[in-house]
Amino acid sequence: MGRLRGLHLRVVLPNSTAIVGQSMFIVLLFTSSLLLGQNIGNSSDPVSAASGSPEDSQHKARPTVFEEITVTATRIPEEIRNAPQAVTLITEETLDRNHSTAPNQMVREAPGMYSILAAAQGSPIIRGQIGNRVLYLWDDLPLNNGALFSGPNGYFNQIPLVAVERMDILRGPGAVQFGSGAVGGVINIITPQAPFKSSWSAGGETQGIYGSVNGERTNNVKTWLASKHFSFSGGFTSQDIGNYTTPVGTESNTGFNANGGYVALGFVLAPNQLLRVTWVQDRRGDVQYFSSSMLNANGAPRNFNSYELRGIAKVDYAIAKFLHHTNGLRLYFYNQYYDQARDTINVSPNTSAWTSQSTVIATSPQEVYGGGAQDTIRLGLLQIVFGADRRSESLSSNKTLFTLNRATDVTVQSTPLGNVPPGTYQVTDTYGVANIKTSSRLNISLGTRFESSHIHSSPRTQDILTPYFTAEDLSLMKTWNTATWSVGAVYNVRGNWSLTGTIATAFRAPTFSDALNTGTPVYSSNTISVPNKSVGPERSIAYELGSRYSGRGLQFALTAYTTQLSNAVVTRNAPYQVCINNNTLCYQATYSSNSDSGYVRGIEAFFSKRFFSVWSLAGNLTYSHGLDTTQNTPFRFIPPTNATLSLQYTAPKGRWWTASSLILTDRLRNPAIKLGDQNDVGFSVNPAFGSPNTKYIAPVTGATLTNLPLRPNYQLPGYMVTNLRGGFRMWKTEKSSLELTADMQNLFNVRYREPYAQQEWFAPGLGASLGGKVTF
Repeated sequence: MGRLRGLHLRVVLPNSTAIVGQSMFIVLLFTSSLLLGQNIGNSSDPVSAASGSPEDSQHKARPTVFEEITVTATRIPEEIRNAPQAVTLITEETLDRNHSTAPNQMVREAPGMYSILAAAQGSPIIRGQIGNRVLYLWDDLPLNNGALFSGPNGYFNQIPLVAVERMDILRGPGAVQFGSGAVGGVINIITPQAPFKSSWSAGGETQGIYGSVNGERTNNVKTWLASKHFSFSGGFTSQDIGNYTTPVGTESNTGFNANGGYVALGFVLAPNQLLRVTWVQDRRGDVQYFSSSMLNANGAPRNFNSYELRGIAKVDYAIAKFLHHTNGLRLYFYNQYYDQARDTINVSPNTSAWTSQSTVIATSPQEVYGGGAQDTIRLGLLQIVFGADRRSESLSSNKTLFTLNRATDVTVQSTPLGNVPPGTYQVTDTYGVANIKTSSRLNISLGTRFESSHIHSSPRTQDILTPYFTAEDLSLMKTWNTATWSVGAVYNVRGNWSLTGTIATAFRAPTFSDALNTGTPVYSSNTISVPNKSVGPERSIAYELGSRYSGRGLQFALTAYTTQLSNAVVTRNAPYQVCINNNTLCYQATYSSNSDSGYVRGIEAFFSKRFFSVWSLAGNLTYSHGLDTTQNTPFRFIPPTNATLSLQYTAPKGRWWTASSLILTDRLRNPAIKLGDQNDVGFSVNPAFGSPNTKYIAPVTGATLTNLPLRPNYQLPGYMVTNLRGGFRMWKTEKSSLELTADMQNLFNVRYREPYAQQEWFAPGLGASLGGKVTF
């Protein structure tokens, strides 16, 4: 379904008096209208559909949070309450009402998640892990590849909104189920599939959204056609997102535009055979970056992506009862393609009297081909899913330098030295997961995976940055073999109350960005990467205990976990500087190293309560603590303690609803100063001028100033955010409807910054958005 963009309210916790005043206002606000919490709508079971059942599903009562079906947890379809690990489903209804500009905003209020508003930086944090330590999936296929780097990145946001029907979030290791990278968790984006109908039927929907905070204009169109043996679903999203406003003015270089869509076809080949063909593509253009955008004395932004293009095509064949005891053989093949163009601009000398401007345009074409097979066996109380996958990635990176002479207005094109070499990255794996219902009370899950990752680079002349390293330093042909395992259990203590426990290992195999990242400056921190071929896999083992209550009116979950990390890849300073662009720009050399160990521990709590059939109250709390025990310093990207409280009223006949939510985030108390926070632009007074303690040229006076840390101890203030939402159904017939929605953000117009938001000076201020959806 397309999504309506909404408003989200954020309020900082400036002092105790303001907190009391705002809290009293919020209490009154909650008594009159409230937020959409964890409301769960009906969702289709993708595995049931893949089993070849073409008939329409029968109407049933709305499931509770823990009655929803998930496949992501164990690769076996089951209710969440029977999954040993912590799982959250963000359903179609929640996505519709929590109007989001990008996928990372869709998970902001989910339990155990920390995700900022910046759409260019789409990296949610799960259990203290970010970037390539969280595995992103599209319909069970990995978006992560051998080029994905650590830290914030935009991979997760490169899916069009209309192609997101729901999300499955697995918190904790998912390496047994899905492989390398699933250290902190897994986010699986599920694409809409039209259900088969007993006779020919057609329909669709169109949405339009306008947002005042950033001048947003989003349009979503979706249509479907289905019969007993054929189904079609397709949609298109177009977005034009401008610079957003804050309590102190407009924040420049924060917009983008996007166009994308999907097509999903289904064919019933026989009563027990189903063929699905699915394709999705998204193209984002003029993706702007506020970080370091004012470092150039002539006002040119330091970085922006002129385009980002991602597409995936998948063919999935399923046959039920292929052999005796089997219950669903699946064969699938896919192709994934990606490219982007990033412009990086520098002026020299960096004063108002600059004489030359260099622009490096870096493109990153990638092509992935893969496939696999999976089958399920049922033997009494034992159910086993097993399979194998293989994918081959062709990865490349190219740079072109354009040097403008200001005096002559002549531009010279050249190829700069220092680049990540092209090459291939191949992954082969086999896995098995077993569910055993030993009794009516106890459900045990066991799993194992063996995965082999092979990297092969082919350096070119332009990749070598002399005299710092040679072709030999960039030549790598290596294989890493890793085995992982997991064991989990759900024990029904009594009635609706259960206890859960899991022990699971995970790993992340090295990629090109770990071993061969070469000559790519991080301008905000004045550092540049150099290769290190000796880097190896990161490993972890996680222990998780939980308690759940799943009643019709009340759902509750409490989870405690600890993740032990070993051979963790961290960034080290090399004992030299690297100069590029004809020695005009020099940076501190850094490299990746498996030198540290440590742990991340935390508690996650969630509840949802329904009152009088029309009121629902929901909330969640997340606490995390991480320590690099090798250096006795906090790990990076450990979010501060945060919580969400929401209340919603839905009219008895469902014609209108009103909702309010409160998001509270404690101050960032333990910055990882030794591991890189001291160079993170998000900790400086103004990220547009680079990292803390960076020298910059004042735009008006031309004076050389220092961009100090926002706080001397690198801590960041906490904040409190309030959202108001509502919807009204103008009409509804058997085949059509019109619903209007409204959303407000930052009701108190409070000035605040989200921790680890490198693209924010301040978060968006007070704004409103209006949307309308017509279903036909």
